[in-house]
Amino acid sequence: MPEKLTLKSDWMPYDKLASHIKQGDLIEIKKVNYIFFTICHWAVAVQVEPNDCFVVGLSKDSKVYLKRLSKLTYGKRCRVNNTFDKAYAPFSQHETVKRALYCIGMTEHVYNFNKYNCEHFAKECRNGVAVSHQVNNAGIFVYPGNWIRETANLSSSVSEELTGHSAKHLIHIS
Repeated sequence: MPEKLTLKSDWMPYDKLASHIKQGDLIEIKKVNYIFFTICHWAVAVQVEPNDCFVVGLSKDSKVYLKRLSKLTYGKRCRVNNTFDKAYAPFSQHETVKRALYCIGMTEHVYNFNKYNCEHFAKECRNGVAVSHQVNNAGIFVYPGNWIRETANLSSSVSEELTGHSAKHLIHIS
């Protein structure tokens, strides 16, 4: 009887998760908890060992890296999360790993939380589609500095529409 495919595991420390990981799995790591949602880091498992694994992911400085999961989690909880497979068939394990490894060291993937982040990268490697559900589920989530800038832009555009005068000179917007 074939082994049952697990699309999503429970949250757990990496050392407990290690036995559940297969090459090509997407690993989701809890990073920051906000009131209504959690921001997670995503990576692709490329080499699985008995007590750890190597993953490939996209960093905030736009570099694709290869790292041990144990060094990436820093005690945070993580899980296997291949639920996007329901919507888009995944590549084979070999092809997923090959696609991820091919990108190591590249800087062509420009990191932008809303447009192309680590989740976009991981899902593109596994499923061929760059999408981030944490961005979609959070609505228009942006970092606090961006939220202030976007609010200022919205306020300025609404003010300008209502009054005919721009309020941008009142707020420094970079």
